[in-house]
Amino acid sequence: MASRRPADVCRACGGNYPNKSYKHNLFINKTTERYDYTRALEQITGPIVEGDDLPKAVCGRCRTLLRRYYKGSSEVARVGNLFRERACTVSSFFRPPSPVQVDEDFASIDIMLESQAESDAVSSSEFTNKKTTMVLVQSETSRKTRIVTGPMEKVVENIVRGRLHSVPKAVMDVPSLAPLVIKEVLKRVDKECQALTSLEFNSLLRQTSPPALKEFNWDKVLEEWRTNAPTFMSFLSTASTFAKTQTKKTQPAHTKKCTTAMGGACLLRARCEKMNAAMHLNSLLLHHGNAKKACHRRLAEIGICVSRRSTNKKLKGISESQESNFEWMPVTDESWTASADEDLNETSSTSSICSESAVAEACICYPC
Repeated sequence: MASRRPADVCRACGGNYPNKSYKHNLFINKTTERYDYTRALEQITGPIVEGDDLPKAVCGRCRTLLRRYYKGSSEVARVGNLFRERACTVSSFFRPPSPVQVDEDFASIDIMLESQAESDAVSSSEFTNKKTTMVLVQSETSRKTRIVTGPMEKVVENIVRGRLHSVPKAVMDVPSLAPLVIKEVLKRVDKECQALTSLEFNSLLRQTSPPALKEFNWDKVLEEWRTNAPTFMSFLSTASTFAKTQTKKTQPAHTKKCTTAMGGACLLRARCEKMNAAMHLNSLLLHHGNAKKACHRRLAEIGICVSRRSTNKKLKGISESQESNFEWMPVTDESWTASADEDLNETSSTSSICSESAVAEACICYPC
């Protein structure tokens, strides 16, 4: 009698195993439990039992393809058709041989299996060489899968592999996602600027009283932006930083800091006219520098300073605030009144002489 021991080849494709590590059994230690690839092969080719004369293992390549069977509807059709074609050919190779033609049949089987394995390797190359990325979302009530292709595949791969630092760049490479990401960043900048220009926040750029202008400092303004508007501050720093190596001497840090702060102040003033503390300081500098009216008006039009009318009004308010810091007291020293009376007579010949009652009521200011 001839032996009915099945040939040691792959049950799915009929190919030989390169080594034992590529051989995967279909049954779990002679139990009724089945592997996932075993269940997939049963759905494609029919029930698998231990009593048949077919091999009880598959190769690593077929196991990989069978595991893709449940990953999507497209994989079900593609992998299913591939293994159905193989099953029609492979099943005919393992018919029980007759006692007379045992050696000839097994020899012919080996030749046919070798040729079939070569043809299968060529036909399935498009499946084994192509990588498929699938997203699986499973909850208590549902399970959804989606095959990801194109630039989006790189995003999913970086997330799965834990390369989170590469995810933003991969997202920006997706044409449909890049505008949405930029839109979300701009929304955050808008929210931060809205908070800076609100009355409740009372930013340093909104405080234009004489004491506030006297204590104005760009370092405090930049620190305010870092704390309350980090995205806006990052935008200003990135826009004002030159990353490449410069051949000329680099700009001093203080000048760069003030330039960045002045640019942010101009942007906030374009959003809210009350954020003009820096513009008031520029106007006061132009006034004390005796700038021409046309120059002052031109700079006010482009938002570098405030108008001359606002400047004069602010100067008047500053003078009034300074006068309010003095206290007027009556004069009691007779010697001082006499000397003051002589000075008045020498400096102005046309002025009238102060009477004793007027001198008694004369006042002198002392700072508080």
